[in-house]
Amino acid sequence: MLKYLLGLVLLTTTCQVVACDICGNSSGNNYFGILPKLQYHFIGIKYDHLRFHSKPHSKSENNLSSDEVFQSATLWGRWVLGKRVHLFAFVPYSRIRRTEKEIIKVNGLGDISLMSQVLVINNQSDSSRVWKHALMIGGGLKLPSGRSNLMRDGIMLHQNIQPGSGS
Repeated sequence: MLKYLLGLVLLTTTCQVVACDICGNSSGNNYFGILPKLQYHFIGIKYDHLRFHSKPHSKSENNLSSDEVFQSATLWGRWVLGKRVHLFAFVPYSRIRRTEKEIIKVNGLGDISLMSQVLVINNQSDSSRVWKHALMIGGGLKLPSGRSNLMRDGIMLHQNIQPGSGS
């Protein structure tokens, strides 16, 4: 009963998080999370919603604070080639809104990524083990398909609010 109560408390508790001002928004967005059913193909959509409020550190910055909202829908999937090789693909679409003195909106396709992973250790089928593990090693390439040189009033927009990375 205690573990259910603890689980309920952890699921319903929220807290404010303060982060460093140079981290910004992650433009990669290629994280896997938990991937069950290693032997199956899949295709799906994942959605991220990030909101930041930035405050200046000194009075010389004229008290310019900003609010940023990053929304990203990513079409992604896995294709299993044999028992050990997995191919992944990510196709993100971003909607970004930054409010400072004025509102800046940027929408567009992000950088498409292709990855391959090899299953090195897999004891999932060993029923005698209590703990089951899988270790995958891989790499990939990112195609610079997202726009990364957007300008407004002759000035290049900050890299964190560009849909693509340009690299």
